[in-house]
Amino acid sequence: MIGTNEWREQFELDVEGYAKRRPYKPWYERAFEVSKSAPQGVLCLFSALEVFGIAKKPTSSVWLAIPNKARVPASLPNDVKILRFSDESLEAGKRQTIISRLGQVTVHTPAKAIVDCFKFRLKLQKDLGIPMAELLGLLKDMTGLHKRYGGKVQAEAIQLYLDVCRMRNVMGPYLHALEDPRLSLEK
Repeated sequence: MIGTNEWREQFELDVEGYAKRRPYKPWYERAFEVSKSAPQGVLCLFSALEVFGIAKKPTSSVWLAIPNKARVPASLPNDVKILRFSDESLEAGKRQTIISRLGQVTVHTPAKAIVDCFKFRLKLQKDLGIPMAELLGLLKDMTGLHKRYGGKVQAEAIQLYLDVCRMRNVMGPYLHALEDPRLSLEK
């Protein structure tokens, strides 16, 4: 049985009130539309990782960070997940990038996005069913220990955002284990 949130993502009501399936749009078109609908917002979490080509699998929703006291724009599609960030956390790691020749969007850097993934890990587990082991594997891949992503994010870049996001106590032991060759996350 389809839950109400899944139903809203897959179907929309036409003029006569009948449900019809939404036309498929690639993730980058949805991300661009969301970015233009909410100019104060920043693409974050897995949406940011998708922009940089790091996410292992695309998600059905677009993750958007907005300031704590900002109003949520009414023109956003149903598949947008809103997260509220403090001003300092929202500004850290923010940059402009061009997405698939559509135009410029504001997005968090990959290092900031992975720190935010750990910060909102319980929400990710509930909404997307992403287990902690998958987040650890993504962190391991991103720190350059594997050549799969070409080492796009170094541990030093991740260290910069730990204090801003208040995640040093949570992620510090994982990063230490990745840097120390005697300690290994592999079994």
